[in-house]
Amino acid sequence: MVRLIVFLLLIPPQLVSAQEKPCYRLQFDGDTANVFTRMNTPAQFKGGQYAWNKFVGSHTRYNKLMPDSTNDFKDSITLRFIVSKEGVLSNIEILQDGRPEIREEAIWLVIASCEKKWIPGIDNSGAYRNSWVAMKFYFYKQADTVGAYTVSIDP
Repeated sequence: MVRLIVFLLLIPPQLVSAQEKPCYRLQFDGDTANVFTRMNTPAQFKGGQYAWNKFVGSHTRYNKLMPDSTNDFKDSITLRFIVSKEGVLSNIEILQDGRPEIREEAIWLVIASCEKKWIPGIDNSGAYRNSWVAMKFYFYKQADTVGAYTVSIDP
């Protein structure tokens, strides 16, 4: 039993944060060719864009983004992921990369957000469908102000 605990403590943190959960899978269960990029009503975070930006702003781990808190910075990253018709997230892909800390934080935020439930996209017939969601994350620090927000873009 003690050996198991020691082993778990040696797992790098980036692997722990990327583990699968009931609301997040590393890979989509079906054929990604059947995942839609355009929907009548796109998939969204429960509560919409306002709730999503509020989640991102309040859950961003700023101390991980700013190893040297005296310097100002501004960085962004663009990624996309699948929201299944059940609201499960998967297949996070980096479309435009940023610093490693930014990449890790954006991925961590998407995975952490799955606990709040995403609403799947709806097609013209009113059926829920698997769909891609793409967004650009912005992280910044200027003087004494830090912030994070996202902008949805076409997948």
